[in-house]
Amino acid sequence: MTSSDLQQSRLAQLDASSLRKIRRSSICVSPDRARAAYILDPGTAVVDGLAGPAFESVQGLCFSPDGSRAAYVATAGSSRRVVVQGMAGTTTIDPEVDDVLSPVTFSADGGNYSYTARVGGHYRVMVDQECMHEQPFAVGYDAMIDAPGPRYERPVVWSDETRAEVEAMNQRIAAFQSGQRVMGPGGLHWIHAKERPVASSGAWTIVVDGLLSQRYAEVEGPVFSADGDSVAYWAKEKQADQESIVLNGRTGPVFSSIARLMPFGLRACFAPRSHRLLYQAMRRMRWHVVVDGEPGPEFDWVGDLDLAADGSRVGFPAIVENEIRWIVLSW
Repeated sequence: MTSSDLQQSRLAQLDASSLRKIRRSSICVSPDRARAAYILDPGTAVVDGLAGPAFESVQGLCFSPDGSRAAYVATAGSSRRVVVQGMAGTTTIDPEVDDVLSPVTFSADGGNYSYTARVGGHYRVMVDQECMHEQPFAVGYDAMIDAPGPRYERPVVWSDETRAEVEAMNQRIAAFQSGQRVMGPGGLHWIHAKERPVASSGAWTIVVDGLLSQRYAEVEGPVFSADGDSVAYWAKEKQADQESIVLNGRTGPVFSSIARLMPFGLRACFAPRSHRLLYQAMRRMRWHVVVDGEPGPEFDWVGDLDLAADGSRVGFPAIVENEIRWIVLSW
């Protein structure tokens, strides 16, 4: 990264009390970048600075595609409820259920919402507070009903084929951890990790296309670029607080912590149509978005990355001077 432009817009002001209680991983920004929401521990959602009802706990905070409403799952005792907050603090609280099994899904215009819930021995697809479909647990395998899309025509039940795909994915992850081969995009590469005796200078090495890496205390990954020509993985040295991203065999700058990127928990990501590599890293208690190995500006906290397909810009929420701001870096 040779140069970058930084743009900022304020989304929310945080007072001293909020800074102490805010669950930073919960901060979310509406798709139009006009609104912000977050959770104050133990269980209060705040949307546009307006606090909703207090619960024992709150999770799954999200905005509708048009940004007009925010939703979350609230826990009170042994039951859960979906809560939807609209503009100007209007609040809708759904009936109690035993559990909420899927994220809340909104229609494109934000007018309708849906989710899957469990009540007793049945799954229910809920749409705007009403049960639109109900079925008992599947015998031998608990079928998960996905919340239907904007038309709500029918629920989609996980099939045996879908289950097989998930199991295959888990096997690939387990294979990497156990030292077996994992195929990259198009079968162009193979990679595996090999554990060495604890008494050696490092516990793990990575093998990419037959080339052996240096030894590391821990490794995670890998992640390939879209064309499969580049591969990156997370590595940790023997010393505490020494983490780095290794790109094509070259170890990048060392940080005290490198965050897991949502929603898949990866440590780094490539732009979909370029080799630009991004990750979030902390040094001296300050967070950076690192682009192609170069740390960007310092922030008190940074959220999920919204990366342009060609890698020309990235947007993300950040805490700066007691404010939640939307940051855009472009190149």
